[in-house]
Amino acid sequence: GTRNWLKDNISSGDLFDVHAALRLKPGTEPLLALGYEYRDAQVRFIRTLPPITGGFGHASIEGRTYTLVLDSGTVKPPMGGAIDVLDAVFSVPDITEKPASADITMRTESSLTAALSLLDEPPFRFMTKADRPVDLGEGHAQLVTNLSLPLRNGVMPGDVDYNVTGTLTEVASEKLVPGKRLTADALSLEATPKGLRIAGAGKIGAVPFE
Repeated sequence: GTRNWLKDNISSGDLFDVHAALRLKPGTEPLLALGYEYRDAQVRFIRTLPPITGGFGHASIEGRTYTLVLDSGTVKPPMGGAIDVLDAVFSVPDITEKPASADITMRTESSLTAALSLLDEPPFRFMTKADRPVDLGEGHAQLVTNLSLPLRNGVMPGDVDYNVTGTLTEVASEKLVPGKRLTADALSLEATPKGLRIAGAGKIGAVPFE
């Protein structure tokens, strides 16, 4: 199942420094170790989300565990420009499980619009649910996204568990409060299957708020 997932979700890239080892001992199962580095990869962690392009990093299989580390890459959501992926880790604790499950952690930097645009894609759809536009305002977003999902065909949005946390800085919006300009030096963001929460201190016009 892990092999099929990799075949379907890593659509291009170059491998180098590939090395493998196999240890056989009577009475025990074979032990496999495989490692490689990659560059110019296109990786899609979830089918409903835009792929990471220009991926550079390394991967390994140690026993039953598969780990793919992304050192850099770019995601292009529908609006707001590119999202820089600072690093990401894709881990399958036991590739022999049926279906196997994966844990993903990804750190990103982007414009506020790009971050909200990605958070409006399935399985999130936060802005659509809130009846708000993704270009809600200006600002900079630094986010950490954690995902857990089964590696099988037909994964639905409800099968994906996720937690997104981060900081929004230099925020300005004239759409959040009609007729008023909202500004904030820094706001916190948290998104889970239960909802999206943005909080902190700022100003509406000249009036401070918490």
